[in-house]
Amino acid sequence: MGVTKGALTFLLLAVTLLATRQLALGQSEVATLEGSITVDKEAHGTKVSGTLTVDYGSVATDSCAIGVAANFFFMRVKEDKDLFAFSGDLSGKEICLDDTFGQQAAIETFVKDRVIPVLFPATPSAPFALKSVNRFVQGVRVPLFVMTDFVIMVQEK
Repeated sequence: MGVTKGALTFLLLAVTLLATRQLALGQSEVATLEGSITVDKEAHGTKVSGTLTVDYGSVATDSCAIGVAANFFFMRVKEDKDLFAFSGDLSGKEICLDDTFGQQAAIETFVKDRVIPVLFPATPSAPFALKSVNRFVQGVRVPLFVMTDFVIMVQEK
């Protein structure tokens, strides 16, 4: 009885893990959005890396050709060994899913106004540059999202 119960528990656990893995893989695909984000590969300074997730939703206006605009973004940044979480509201600004330039400008303004002063309080207006953006993952079902890793270089001197 104990062996049967153990085997069934193991089988149930294995099926649950595989089903969860398939659901996670089925909810996203690797996007090929090369060249759509402006980066400075030669940027130097203090390295700040992180992950950025942008949440999208339907808009009822004609401003977005495909009817999808950015709502919120969430970023987790790592400076040295410390992790920081930030979020920003893009709802109502009608920054369309295909408007990479508008999204990048809004997020860079947020980084300048809110992130740099927290991470570098001695130099709250330090200039920075986006050095790299990679590992795009795009959700293809609701909730729609794009997630990517990024590196910014902050010139604190």
